[in-house]
Amino acid sequence: MEDKVLLLSEQDIASLLTPADIITTVEEVFRVCDTDAIVTGENGRIEIDSDGANYYMTLPAAIKPLGVAGAKWFCGYTKPKPGYPYSHGNLMILASTETGSPLAIMGAGTITPMRTAGGHCAVAAKYLARKDSETLTIIGAGVQARAALRSFLYLFPDLKHVNIYSMPKSGAEEMRSAFENRVEISVFDTAEAAVAGADILLLATTSNNILVDASWIQPGMTAMSIRAFRDLDPRLAETADKWVIGTIQEDFKQILTSPLWRQNYPLTKEMIYANLGEIVRGEKAGRETNREITVYSHMGMGALDVACAYTVYKRALEKGIGTYFTVNCF
Repeated sequence: MEDKVLLLSEQDIASLLTPADIITTVEEVFRVCDTDAIVTGENGRIEIDSDGANYYMTLPAAIKPLGVAGAKWFCGYTKPKPGYPYSHGNLMILASTETGSPLAIMGAGTITPMRTAGGHCAVAAKYLARKDSETLTIIGAGVQARAALRSFLYLFPDLKHVNIYSMPKSGAEEMRSAFENRVEISVFDTAEAAVAGADILLLATTSNNILVDASWIQPGMTAMSIRAFRDLDPRLAETADKWVIGTIQEDFKQILTSPLWRQNYPLTKEMIYANLGEIVRGEKAGRETNREITVYSHMGMGALDVACAYTVYKRALEKGIGTYFTVNCF
């Protein structure tokens, strides 16, 4: 017996997946993420060097209502060889939980930023940011920042201004050129200047140093970072009106037990107001007043990748996109 497996390139995925798809898919994952609908395995980590600077990770999950399981293969090289990025060549594998058969292998390079800065951060902003938000500040100008901007423009059609700060500044200028036909974009020389006057603040960087101080965050603002408190002042988790995390399983383990993700600041479980699933399901309120300061942290989870990969897979079948290869069964 042989199984047919669909092979999808990054170009295929980019042509199939929209910000609307991502936001809908990610929101539904958070709606059921605290139930037995999702089974999350232990993330695997292989460290290539003695200090753990370069590593591989696998993020497995099964989503029972969709009948699929899968895993993302991710590389994180904080000390890459010259000319190589921090992360590249990432892959997704998708399988049927009904038969055990593999369904698809696809690139994860497009899905990852879309489900991260453009996915769970956008969904968090939907519930935590002011509805009349007009100014978005993005710290960073890489693929995560661009994915975020596409989703935030879709989710907040009344956005009037986008402030960008990045090092080098050329990345922010390139991002302005790419999006200036959709929204007014200003590029700043300092992070503090970019943050001033923002309604929503998103940090989408790979920095291990704090770039935004808690004192810069004013009443009514929503702040979030894709890397917890590596680049965002961890004092904000304590001083904000509401600190919301993605999930207890992923974020408690990584943020609260790892000094790296909280800059050695003494964060505790008692400081957490809610996880995002509780807010999406209406069990806890999101933003309640225009003066609340809200902060959101989530380290990501394999279930988001698997759900988004399944959305891509279904769309590819509908449109006849991709290439098949066979694998033997035994």
